[in-house]
Amino acid sequence: MNDYNAAELSDKKAGAYVLKPIDYRIGSVVAYQKVLRNILRELKKATKNMILPAYKNGAFDAVAVRDEDDEDEVNAAELAAVAIAGAGVAALFQQLRELAARLTDNAMTQVSKIFSSENTRHTKKFISRISQSLGVDVSSVVRPSDNKSLLQTYVNRNANLITSMTNDAIKQIEEEVYKAKLQNKSAEELSASIQQRFKALRKSRADLIARDQLAKINADLSMSRIKQSGAKSYQWDYRHGIPRQTRREHHVARHRKIFPVGEPSGDEPGMAINCQCRARAVIEIKND
Repeated sequence: MNDYNAAELSDKKAGAYVLKPIDYRIGSVVAYQKVLRNILRELKKATKNMILPAYKNGAFDAVAVRDEDDEDEVNAAELAAVAIAGAGVAALFQQLRELAARLTDNAMTQVSKIFSSENTRHTKKFISRISQSLGVDVSSVVRPSDNKSLLQTYVNRNANLITSMTNDAIKQIEEEVYKAKLQNKSAEELSASIQQRFKALRKSRADLIARDQLAKINADLSMSRIKQSGAKSYQWDYRHGIPRQTRREHHVARHRKIFPVGEPSGDEPGMAINCQCRARAVIEIKND
């Protein structure tokens, strides 16, 4: 990355120039949500085709059953630890894990493209913001390749997030199967319980990951460009009225306030979970 001093390159009169913020595309969030929802959809389909028929045919009958005189409530977490009876049943869950790994690998190819596209768009937008506010063309020094390392960091991070989501999905399937067996539930009742689990995962994990990670990478791209431009400060921009945004009163209080680059440490715009705040570069021109 080639650093430059936007203030020194500009012929504008002395003053503080606040650049317009750059947003991520809603279309990118939707595209990412589709990728994650597809993973859950395929895992749900595999569960329907493998786990439920096995349950209905008695493959889980050997699972330890609670003593009738034991008044303790069934603990789903403990049930998840019960050893699966029979190599055949164990193989079913192993197939689910292998499917999840393949789905994750395929998903990361698509996620990488989404991040790369956002980086290219963000680069063009920032060049345009500098040109509009300062009358300076920085296209020769501001390039998408500047953020190659940052993009790779996000690819690795999101691979871990997706893997965690699929691991949780499979764990929850196991818990529902063991609980259903101990409570003598039918295959239809088990199916309904699993459906609810996947529905909750879609909202609490898949959709949240997509929104949160697009906001975060956009925030990091913005801060990277702000630092590259030689700006020493930024203006906090709280986005009012954004659906599903996590409202934080201390973020609301920071709206339109100026902060040094790098502060507040660990809580910059867009870094908190589901934070939609943005950083606006402040370019201070001082004419000698």
